[in-house]
Amino acid sequence: MNEKWVEYLFSRFHHLLGFEKVIKFQSAFPDVTALKKGREVRIELESNLSGVKAHYYIDKPNSNGFEEVNGHWMRVSIVGDHSQALLNYPNPGKKEHHKEYESMIYPDQNDNVYVARKSLRRKSLAPLIDIIVCWKIDKYPLQLKKDPNLEDIEVIELRSRLRKLGVSW
Repeated sequence: MNEKWVEYLFSRFHHLLGFEKVIKFQSAFPDVTALKKGREVRIELESNLSGVKAHYYIDKPNSNGFEEVNGHWMRVSIVGDHSQALLNYPNPGKKEHHKEYESMIYPDQNDNVYVARKSLRRKSLAPLIDIIVCWKIDKYPLQLKKDPNLEDIEVIELRSRLRKLGVSW
């Protein structure tokens, strides 16, 4: 079961899960915006709950030194204390985008961002998502267990919820 299958099942059966309407799906984090009990909620879809741990890392280093941050590729370097990082956006006006950069300070998100082992991380996902919908709860990742606002994030295991509702897929 992959994330695209979870997306399909959520789009097909969201009304049975208590969501009135799906407002949008997107490839960036979080995956879905929907209405639940008249309130707009942000939802992250995962095949397994353990996959949510990747969203605690704002930067994901790769072999060429670029990181994907909120759907944009850029270089991340630490500046000053652990609540700031310099993001070097590739300049879209230049062909050799890896040589020319525009810089900005990454927003602190109310002291939710910190530096650990030379990477930029989030303390909590609660300011960014309200609900995690996963196919199965394989294990709670350590980052989620340590999340100081874990009680503010609802976790829906799609497999068991649909089974209880008598839905076959």
